[in-house]
Amino acid sequence: MAQPRGRWAGLNQIIHSELIEEIYATTVAPERFATLLGDWERYLSTSDGERAALAQPQVREHLTRAAQIFDSIWLSEPAADEPAPVIGGLYPWFECDAAGMVTDANRPAAALYAAKPDATLNSLKFTPEDRQRLQTALLQALQAQDTPQVISCDGIDQRAHTVVSVQRTGPRRVRFVTNDLVWTARLKEIVSSSFGLSRAESEIVQMLAEGGSVNTIAAERQSAVTTVRAQIRSIYDKTAVRNQAELLRLAIGIATIAHAEEMAQSAPATNSILPLAQDVRHLTLPDGRTLDYVEFGAQSGTPVLFLHDEYYGYHWSRGMVEHARQQHLRIIAPARGGYGQSDPYAEETDPTHQCCQDLLLLLDELGVAEFSLLTRRTGYRFGLQICHKAPGRIQKFIACAPALPARNAEDYASMNPLARFISLTTLSNPTLLAFVARAGNRFIQTQGLRQFARVINKACDVDLEIIENDGHWEVMEAGMNFSHRHGHRTYLKEAEHDTADVWDKTIRSPVPITLLIGELDPNARLARAEALNAAGANLQIVLFPNAGQLFFYTESKAVLSTVLSD
Repeated sequence: MAQPRGRWAGLNQIIHSELIEEIYATTVAPERFATLLGDWERYLSTSDGERAALAQPQVREHLTRAAQIFDSIWLSEPAADEPAPVIGGLYPWFECDAAGMVTDANRPAAALYAAKPDATLNSLKFTPEDRQRLQTALLQALQAQDTPQVISCDGIDQRAHTVVSVQRTGPRRVRFVTNDLVWTARLKEIVSSSFGLSRAESEIVQMLAEGGSVNTIAAERQSAVTTVRAQIRSIYDKTAVRNQAELLRLAIGIATIAHAEEMAQSAPATNSILPLAQDVRHLTLPDGRTLDYVEFGAQSGTPVLFLHDEYYGYHWSRGMVEHARQQHLRIIAPARGGYGQSDPYAEETDPTHQCCQDLLLLLDELGVAEFSLLTRRTGYRFGLQICHKAPGRIQKFIACAPALPARNAEDYASMNPLARFISLTTLSNPTLLAFVARAGNRFIQTQGLRQFARVINKACDVDLEIIENDGHWEVMEAGMNFSHRHGHRTYLKEAEHDTADVWDKTIRSPVPITLLIGELDPNARLARAEALNAAGANLQIVLFPNAGQLFFYTESKAVLSTVLSD
């Protein structure tokens, strides 16, 4: 590859240093994910020369090395045959308003610090000195931009320091994330039974994981230092590790599984979100893969194939399902490969084409000859493929906030940072896309799903209001857990195979398409839809006033009525 000359050579040196700094900063602090997107998209959206800097071998080498560091210091991805994690954050986090009142917290924070809604910073289980540090950090974060700061606290029992990341997440909202590990009775049981550890050895593993030294452990257990050292050597032998670093990594990996199990078991059952676990059905495909799907609404009604998006899954509220039943619609909602319990596609497979084959086979198995299509966001491209494969079977095609292709600089400029980033990196640097997908997954693990949803929707206040509504968020959160079963891998595979012919397929669609678009959509979908019509597409555009891209949750009755309208 020819090396850049002239001004590009100097520019590349600057960009390289900035990018490499961001790579490693994000690796050790995933809360910088949003900052990374904001910085890097500047290079991706301006010029070919700047994009070329991202494609240099040195940058790719650093990205690969950083990805390895991710896998070393952060929690491992679950294997394909492991149970799906319930994502709430292994590490404790809580949010406060400007007055220091706790507004949200995950289970670990509630257990460790008594961080629950309506508690205050001054009532949390920190030392008085730590509470003062947190108050100061709160005030500083409210005055600063969105860049996180890191402070060191004495810790709950002062055995080891607690590192706290502090970041403003809204005009009057600040999030605190700590590195304290929640060591539950279930986790102690798993560690002990898995490796045949004695009760004393299990307690020592816990103390080491919580930051204890050999001397402090000996003092707390009223044992000799030599005795503790001998017990640690026995632990190393039984767990087949070589040193304390490997032991801690093993303990944290087991903690991830135990945490997911406990959250799944303790999560309150709710009938307000569908599907329920018992509603999910399975179809075995010819190649042995399993395809999950659900049906709801009116069983004898008009068949509607619902194709979910990349984030929020096939989950509907009971009220939305009731709207479908009232309008005599039979909703058939499959999970694409890698989502929910559906098996991932083979490595060499194009997800768009394979999904089309799978879904047509599902409809044949259900005895559905004709059907309407209802897609959301990235589900649009899969619906397009079905349109071209089986146009005679489709009665209507309704696309809700569809992921329309960008064709020029203005289109890219109108996209939200994450969507723009993905579109440009797919073209210029797949290695960078793989790293960012991994970084986004780590961000979710440390910051939680709701904060991730805020980041990717921050360009639209109306959408943020939907996310902050607990009723809507309950449905969205269930869908995001469904979508993140395989971490970043499913998302990355679909992004890497994002077909470049969506524009042409839309223009040549043998079925008329109705696009449902929010008036305040942050991705300028209306402008792109109008450009498609100008290029010869046959699109009917329905505009939802005062709506962004998440109006499916607030306007479901109106969305479903378009399926039956003439």
